[in-house]
Amino acid sequence: MAQIGWGQAPGDAGLVMREALRSGSINNYGSWSSPRYDAAIDDAASETDATKRNALLAAASRLAADDVALIITHYQVNVWAGKNGLKIVPRMDERTLAMSVTPE
Repeated sequence: MAQIGWGQAPGDAGLVMREALRSGSINNYGSWSSPRYDAAIDDAASETDATKRNALLAAASRLAADDVALIITHYQVNVWAGKNGLKIVPRMDERTLAMSVTPE
C-alpha cells in the first residue's frame, strides 16, 4: 500500500495516469499492468487533437477503474485564507505565491 499524489501546474491527466499506472513506470507501486491501458496512454501522449486525446484518456481511465487498478483512500483538499480587500488565486500546483495575491 502506498499513498501517492501529484500537484502539477498544467493539469494534464495524462501525466499522472502515465506515471501512476503505465506498465513499468517507477511510480506504478502496485505493478498493475494492462496492454490496452498502455496503448491508450501512449496514443494519447502523441495525439494533438484535444477531443481525441481526451477520449483516449477517458478510455484508459475506464480500463483502470474497471480493473480496480487503484483504490482511492484520500482526496486532497486545499484551503486558502484571505483578508478583506485581497484576492487569492489558488494554483493547481498547490503553491501559494505572493504574486497570486492581488487587491480586489
